[in-house]
Amino acid sequence: MFADLRTDHGVACLFISRDRAVVHQVADRVGVLREGLSSKPAPSQTYSPLPAPTTHATS
Repeated sequence: MFADLRTDHGVACLFISRDRAVVHQVADRVGVLREGLSSKPAPSQTYSPLPAPTTHATS
């Protein structure tokens, strides 16, 4: 659905999720928030779809 909206209508969306696999599927660019600090957004291919080592600490 998001891909269709982007392609057909040029829609941008802020998508917030803890599920990195889903983010990897729907996002072109990803920024990560950790301990209140955000990283510089980068292409989603640079982030692994696997859970981050620190995921267990926030779940």
